[in-house]
Amino acid sequence: MSTPIVDMSAYDQLGCLHDLFTQQVLRTPKKVAVINCDGSQTTFEELEEMTNLLANKLLRCGLGKLKVGGILMERCLEYTVAYIGILKTGAAYMPVEVSWPAPLTDSVLQDVCPSVICTKDAFYDKVKHSGIPLINMSGNWFENLKKEQLSFPLVPSVKTSLDDTAYIVYSSGTTGKPKGIVCPHRGAVFSYTWRHLAYPYQDNDREACNVFFVWEMLRPLAKGVPMYIIPDDVIYDPPKLVDFLHRHKITRMLFTPSLLQALLEFRGLDLKLSLKYLRQIIYCGEVVTSVLRDKVAALLPWVQQLNLYSISECHDVANAGVL
Repeated sequence: MSTPIVDMSAYDQLGCLHDLFTQQVLRTPKKVAVINCDGSQTTFEELEEMTNLLANKLLRCGLGKLKVGGILMERCLEYTVAYIGILKTGAAYMPVEVSWPAPLTDSVLQDVCPSVICTKDAFYDKVKHSGIPLINMSGNWFENLKKEQLSFPLVPSVKTSLDDTAYIVYSSGTTGKPKGIVCPHRGAVFSYTWRHLAYPYQDNDREACNVFFVWEMLRPLAKGVPMYIIPDDVIYDPPKLVDFLHRHKITRMLFTPSLLQALLEFRGLDLKLSLKYLRQIIYCGEVVTSVLRDKVAALLPWVQQLNLYSISECHDVANAGVL
């Protein structure tokens, strides 16, 4: 299967990453945007309100253009709010992985010096000694923000361009000390726009996200497709994962090849039944072997396989489709 040829001449007129989301809010305000790990649902207009309120709070805390806001929490609705809210201030977001050992976390924070970190109670001890202001997004954080906002004027929206920094992500450090990669909006906007045009969503598509969460979760939201957050305690548990995908009738998901291989090799799973709703599997992060490709094609012949071999840090994409 050849990759579609797409005219990208006007992509840079679409705006920045958070603009893609806000434009979709205007098109589908009442539609469900995010299904959280606990099953609760958030519509596009509710997510817009949450991110606007958080952006105002962050701006009052000193975040803005040429600055960085950290995110330290599990995959959850609040992570999505923090991601979009930070971008709305004109700042860049920086994922701080909950699995990092303390020395790596401290090294990254000293290197970048984020103006603020959005986090939760469970992770306070990892960063409370840093001296960086912390935004607690546990419990009734949204209601608290709404009450707090009554005492402050709304902050004007911040203008950003495609060449402004969208995020900073750290390399694995396999060849030495981890290094921060500074990425503008342009690469991600180009990547999303190309994928939306080359492989458009179909009716009733539902996308599940966990692996490479910060790069993938905005892609369905930018097109009005509900994004199902796979809990962190489910993603690497094959029986729980296939149950999640079947129960929510998930049609699209990004896998690392090793994750999908683990599902295929786990005994006792009826994948033809459990994955019957899947329409598209996207591979990323690792080499896809021909053995894996052929095994999936034989077991799930109705699923389109896309080998999106890419460098996630810069949204560099080399794509191959397999029938």
